Amino acid sequence: MWAARLDLTEVVQDDVDHWLAAGRSTRYEVGDFLVRAARRSHGPDLVVPVRPRPDPAALDEESHWEFLRQCLNDTASRSTSARPAHPDHRL
Repeated sequence: MWAARLDLTEVVQDDVDHWLAAGRSTRYEVGDFLVRAARRSHGPDLVVPVRPRPDPAALDEESHWEFLRQCLNDTASRSTSARPAHPDHRL
């Protein structure tokens, strides 16, 4: 899209889709710019979908709960202002 030196008024959705698919995920940051440009009549209404995110690392049920216990009980990294919503609630 930008490499083809297209004027913003000439860009169509297909150009945006191909440009997004051919590059890094940071290209999705262009969405806000395109929305503002369209609102100010500097270009067409173009859609940039939400940036795809990789699947989170899979944890089995026991590993999930163990990790949560470690986070809740790690007093070395806990701020003095951070308090559980229910201090009498234990895992």
